[in-house]
Amino acid sequence: MSDKVYQEDRGAQAACGMHSSSEQGAPRFASGESVSANDKMAGKPSQMLTTSAPEKTVGAPSPHPTPQSDRAEGFSRCPKIGLALGSGSARGWSHIGVLRALEKANIKPDVVVGCSIGAFVGGAWVSDSFDAFEDWARGIRTWDVIRLMDVHFGGGLIAGERIMRSYQKLVPAVNMADLATTFATISTDLKSGREIWISEGELHSAVRASIALPGLLSPVVDGEHLLVDGGLTNPVPVSACRAMGADIVIAVNLNSDLIGRHQRRRSEHRMEPGQALGPVAQGKRAALKRKYYQQKNRISRAARKIDMRLLDGRIQTWFKQDEEPEEPSLLEVMAGSVNIMQDQITKSRMAEDPPEYQIAPKLGHMGLLDFECADQAIEAGLNEAEPVIKQLKAAMG
Repeated sequence: MSDKVYQEDRGAQAACGMHSSSEQGAPRFASGESVSANDKMAGKPSQMLTTSAPEKTVGAPSPHPTPQSDRAEGFSRCPKIGLALGSGSARGWSHIGVLRALEKANIKPDVVVGCSIGAFVGGAWVSDSFDAFEDWARGIRTWDVIRLMDVHFGGGLIAGERIMRSYQKLVPAVNMADLATTFATISTDLKSGREIWISEGELHSAVRASIALPGLLSPVVDGEHLLVDGGLTNPVPVSACRAMGADIVIAVNLNSDLIGRHQRRRSEHRMEPGQALGPVAQGKRAALKRKYYQQKNRISRAARKIDMRLLDGRIQTWFKQDEEPEEPSLLEVMAGSVNIMQDQITKSRMAEDPPEYQIAPKLGHMGLLDFECADQAIEAGLNEAEPVIKQLKAAMG
């Protein structure tokens, strides 16, 4: 990631800028300080430094009588539409449904900014590899998720190399500045705590930095920066869309239905003392358990460096639903902490800088690593997007 534009979001809201279609591959920023070419030659990444203004959380369209809420009706020419694809781990498959709904309505965003899983999905869409990407996502099963976990003992439980190898087979290695649609990813510099916007450079590297959830996926070292998941600073990047030229922003918020999810999920599956599984359920459990151990042995032989004990915690709970664990698992604690943090950050930022339209799929029941649930997530995104798109089209005439 040596040749890209960095932007550290500093707080002053960038003015809504306009650019012609010929400029879409090279977004402009209203303010910022560029590092000189000499710095680039010295190995320092090209940067533009600003800070972001927060976003809002209500549905679409914004109910507040601000100038932003009237933008769709007030333009003498076609306004530029921005799409902010929020963080949310496995829930982010719903972004696929949102993008399909926009395509169905013949609406193509001029600006797309993705955070974490939003960058992962958005990168596939802007690089014209979306069909193959969707097929891959829909085809993921539980054992595929396990195979993608290259466990190690570095800066995260997962190195992330297998995930990115799969991604690189689907999404071409392109320079973000050459894309037909203006695109950026959101990361966080763990050293400075600042939000980083990446809009140039190699697409795969920018996506990898954006999905580096602390504790789970290893961070990305890039010069003086230590880049991790953008959800730590801007889970739903409305402000970045505006700074990159969007007049109307559609925000996809995956954090609106999260708090208390783990408690609800555990209580729904709790069995009463003495209650036994039916014969069909017992048979399914036995078959699944046999398959698990067969798969575990196969993976262990293929990759002996992986400590499968780190995976047992999650998998074994699938076979012990009749036993209420005394305490939550490591992943449950991590997921709950991330959910609370992102929910609070999202509410704060979107209250100050509200999008014109918000899509909020109800996927609080999905876990951090439930990537095998793509079908239902995509369907939820599609269903939640359609009424919002109707309102947008009505407002734009």
